[in-house]
Amino acid sequence: MPRAPAHSRMSQSITPFSATLSERRWRRLAVRIALRRLLPARRRRFYCIGLPKSGTHSIEALYSRALRSRHEPFPRFLIENLSIAATEDPALQARLIRELRLRDRALYLDLESSHLLGPYCPLLARAFPAARFLVPVRAPGQWLPSMINDDLNLRGYKHYALWRGACAIYFGGEGQTHPAVEQPLAAAGLFTLDGYLQHWRRFHLGLLDAIESGKLEAGRVLIFRIDQLRDTLPRLAAFAGVAASDLDDRQLVRYRTPHDHRILDALPRDYVAERVDRLCGPVWQRIVRDTESVSFPHQPSLDRNP
Repeated sequence: MPRAPAHSRMSQSITPFSATLSERRWRRLAVRIALRRLLPARRRRFYCIGLPKSGTHSIEALYSRALRSRHEPFPRFLIENLSIAATEDPALQARLIRELRLRDRALYLDLESSHLLGPYCPLLARAFPAARFLVPVRAPGQWLPSMINDDLNLRGYKHYALWRGACAIYFGGEGQTHPAVEQPLAAAGLFTLDGYLQHWRRFHLGLLDAIESGKLEAGRVLIFRIDQLRDTLPRLAAFAGVAASDLDDRQLVRYRTPHDHRILDALPRDYVAERVDRLCGPVWQRIVRDTESVSFPHQPSLDRNP
């Protein structure tokens, strides 16, 4: 299963979902949550859990005509509990599952798409036994510069500090230091190449291993390459139980990086290529080999969780 890095699992206290909202907003949501208990069970519950800059925004937009969907809603709860998302403490797991179910009732979505959901995948799979997971994958050599550009482009965003906290858990490490060749990254306030690439590897390897071991049923997961998205549209429609014509394929070319800082050009090209290949190459080749063999039933099961 996708996991947060071991060094980040420090806090053992849960921030309740209600505590991540203003009092006024929570009062309004509490009324909606109570009323939604009276509604019929949802027949669809999907989570798109790719890495940041893997295409989660495009996937949400792609399904937006056919499903109730949102991209990265209510992020504070997920970020503030990110460091304990992979806890093995049964009591903490039970509490997190209760909070995830409460948050789910507040959202009442068919599809939630967010990289922040990835570390919660094991808990979401337990909380909602019929939920399904979409996993867009971007080749590591393409993902790396896009992720770095995103960090730099978000510096002026008013909630940047909150998102930077998530990045520190994803890409940081205790005592992480930049090798001399990576000083341009250090000067720009970026993480090390290994920090970025190890997270890419850890996330995808954990997911593939969970499917292979049976911890996560293959029929609940659709892994697909984002560079082959247009060719994957029939599978995406079948996986969600919607008509292919209901997918908004105009969204496939949206959400591109607004500015390319080209900071990796300051590093030796061979060095960058070697780190990408060494850390991510075997997992990427496994994804290329295995994505076509991931099977799934063509109709979603009824999820009895309201």
